[in-house]
Amino acid sequence: WISFESGIKEKSEQAYHDIEDNMGQVQFALAQDPVNSESVQKSLQQLKQTNTKFIEGQFSQTSAADQDASKNNGDVAKLIMLLNQSLDKIDKQDIDGAKLDIEEFRKSWLDVEGVVLTQSATVYKNAESDMVTAYSMLSANPPDVKGAKKTIEEMRNYLSPLVSKTSYTMLDA
Repeated sequence: WISFESGIKEKSEQAYHDIEDNMGQVQFALAQDPVNSESVQKSLQQLKQTNTKFIEGQFSQTSAADQDASKNNGDVAKLIMLLNQSLDKIDKQDIDGAKLDIEEFRKSWLDVEGVVLTQSATVYKNAESDMVTAYSMLSANPPDVKGAKKTIEEMRNYLSPLVSKTSYTMLDA
């Protein structure tokens, strides 16, 4: 995936988002204890369908204007705000609202992931996994509110130090 993801994102941000989402769903299904083989198979089928849709050119293309906007919108502070909103909604038992905030986080992540990756590969990897996990926990029936809250708090904790760091310098290299 690492060797293909930037090329896919350049061609279609929607395809990139959907593939990442489906990979996360597979990861989440495999992380369940015990593993539900039906859930894993369903997640793998959805990933395969999304990949096929991309290969067949069925996703809209990302325009040059979209790519330029994406490069200039990297705002980690916005992600922290969305995580805080989600936590507030969880505390108020507004699980659907919290889920919407995490979905917005996932969409906003596309604009921020490059900034995060240049600062910390570990934070990048954790966020990629945890945003899908938190969303899946909130979407479960019944929702895993306790697990989602813990995951979202951890995300906020490891992303917060990146808010004050807004540039990448030679010292970072």
